[in-house]
Amino acid sequence: MAKRTDITEAAIRRAADGKSYRRGDDYFRRGMVSSLQTEREVVDSIAELLDSGHAAEVVELTEHALHRCEQALGQMDDSAGDMGSTLERLQELHHAACVKAKPDPKALARRLIHWEIEGEWDTFRGSVDTYADVFGEQGLAVYRALAEEIWKQMPQLGPGDRCSFDGRRYPITSIMESLARSSGDVEQLVAVKARDLSSGWRYLQIAETYRQASLADTALEWAERGVVAQTHHGATNTSSRLPA
Repeated sequence: MAKRTDITEAAIRRAADGKSYRRGDDYFRRGMVSSLQTEREVVDSIAELLDSGHAAEVVELTEHALHRCEQALGQMDDSAGDMGSTLERLQELHHAACVKAKPDPKALARRLIHWEIEGEWDTFRGSVDTYADVFGEQGLAVYRALAEEIWKQMPQLGPGDRCSFDGRRYPITSIMESLARSSGDVEQLVAVKARDLSSGWRYLQIAETYRQASLADTALEWAERGVVAQTHHGATNTSSRLPA
């Protein structure tokens, strides 16, 4: 059985390790042809490996396959969403394998937050919520510490400021908002959102946060501040308003 598993893992790796080539206007991935013909078959084989009790191997294989899929997405037209669906399924398998294999939560937290922030395809986005059952207190502590370290590097933006290009700003903001929501403290969430007040719309986001927390007076205050910010800094869109 062990020998058969080794062969299966090797076959999956060979199949996932394809390179891309172009024919006309279409992109094809050449790697998934030797022992497995399509990326779906690769995923099916990984799922079979998980079902046969090899969760630790599946954790490694899914991460390997996800890297390859991300590389392929950069060289192909995925307007039909086929590769996107494959990415989603691989992430589901990865989480299921982590639940069974119980990998080192600290090391896992480091890998996933790095993938969230540095990746281009939203892979593992929201992992602090999805993997809460795997991280536990130790993994979450590492995840939070790394997130806060990166968050400190994001400059405060005020009305009229333009954000210098930093591809990490959007994902780290999303991460910090998730951490704030998990605390149940509306002020923590507002503090994250208030790091960027570069447009009136940002003020309205904060106003809506307070409105959902049944803090109507504070919500109105932020909505009014947003109108002032738009007016003073030449905003042209004055149609935005707080949802009824």
